[in-house]
Amino acid sequence: MVEELKSDFQANKPEIVVNIDRERANREGITTDQIGTALRIALSGFAPTKFRDADDEYDITIRMKEDQRNNINTLMNLNLTYRDMNMGGAIRQVPLSAVADIRYSNTYAGIKHKDENVW
Repeated sequence: MVEELKSDFQANKPEIVVNIDRERANREGITTDQIGTALRIALSGFAPTKFRDADDEYDITIRMKEDQRNNINTLMNLNLTYRDMNMGGAIRQVPLSAVADIRYSNTYAGIKHKDENVW
C-alpha cells in the first residue's frame, strides 16, 4: 500500500533567456559560440591555471564579481572581445546588447528520482 504519494516536480522556476540575433552577430563578425563562451566565462568562470603550495593545489578562477553577475544591465553591457575575420582579423569589442536581447521566462526546476539524483 502507498500512503501520502506526492510529486516533487517543480515547475515555474524563473530564468533569463539570452536570445542571440544571429543576423546582427554575423554583421558584426562574431559567432554564437564566441558569445556563449564569453557568457559562460563571465558567469561560471574559467580556470586558466592552478596555485600550488606544499600541501595542495587550488584552481585560479576568472569570472565577473558576484554583484556584476547578478545585474542584467551589467551583463548586457559585457564587452565581447573577438577577432573580426570580416575586417582582416582586427581585434574588436562590442557589448552583448549589440547582438542579443533578453527575455524573462519560466522553466522546470528539476525532478528528483528515487535514487535522489536531480536532473
